Amino acid sequence: MKRIDRIAETLRRVGGELTAAEVAKLVGTTRANASHDLNRLADLGMVEKLPGRPVRFRWRGEAAGAGATARRRGGG
Repeated sequence: MKRIDRIAETLRRVGGELTAAEVAKLVGTTRANASHDLNRLADLGMVEKLPGRPVRFRWRGEAAGAGATARRRGGG
């Protein structure tokens, strides 16, 4: 399973708000890598990026990300 998939699954499973550092610890990666993947998931609409310091991320779900994925591929 790719790191970004593990991160998505972790956010989905936890169901709350997490920082990149918290996700990194749960997944077993660096904060920088977790932050990069979380921002990619936010761009796809699968997670919500909440303002503040530190930035927190919350799972939005597959359905929310499906439209964004289709648009990026030219399918929507």
